[in-house]
Amino acid sequence: MRLGALALLGSLVGAMSASAADLAPVAPEPVAPVVAPVTWTGFYIGAGIGGRTNNTDWTTTTAFFPAFLGTRIPMPFRSAPNASVDSTDFRGSIYGGYNWQFAPTWVAGLEGDIGYAKNSGRISRIPGLTAIGASFAESELTTDGSVRARVGYLVTPSILLYATGGVAFQQIKNSTTCPADTFVCNPAVGTQSFHSSDTLVGYTIGAGAEAMIYDHWLVRAEYRFSDFGSNSFTAIPPTISTFGADAKTKVQTHNFGVGIAYKF
Repeated sequence: MRLGALALLGSLVGAMSASAADLAPVAPEPVAPVVAPVTWTGFYIGAGIGGRTNNTDWTTTTAFFPAFLGTRIPMPFRSAPNASVDSTDFRGSIYGGYNWQFAPTWVAGLEGDIGYAKNSGRISRIPGLTAIGASFAESELTTDGSVRARVGYLVTPSILLYATGGVAFQQIKNSTTCPADTFVCNPAVGTQSFHSSDTLVGYTIGAGAEAMIYDHWLVRAEYRFSDFGSNSFTAIPPTISTFGADAKTKVQTHNFGVGIAYKF
């Protein structure tokens, strides 16, 4: 009897130990950290480098002789009145704007930029007035800027393909220089130069690709075409005894480059 009771007691103790082991707390599985989604919404400011190519067409619209107390009498052109003044130069820029991410793979925004390049081209004559020689005409583009809308699609959460377009501005300086002769510049004065400066307003359109790195940095590559139409100016102010000339330049530019910006 005693041995049977001890065996039964041992069995009960073993069963209770096994139940206690089953009831022991289980360590929770590790939870992966929550990664905040990439967001493009916010202000940004950056800088870019690249190039600017200009296509500038010069046309002398009128050659005239202000005889008879200054009345402009049109004269026949002595050379072709049309010429091209094209060039390519390094361009640096700063830009900034605001992005809004929606839908959720689309991004829209507004951006402005200011850039500088020195596109200078020279023609070895004054179109319409002189043949090839010591005379020349020159067109120079310097500071440009734009205010544009942007809209793009996120091909991945961190890569944006976009189109852009808006209003563009371009500074231009047109010059003519001619030696003393009886047909164009005043022979009593010597070689003369004339300058005309203006700020052109036109439109710009383009496209680019932008990538977000380290949550706050945006790198891009972009191309834009701008058209500024034509601007008219006095190429050579006339005197009572010399020729004068009115002209116009038609200006288009191609901007291309890369940039890096910080998103706040």
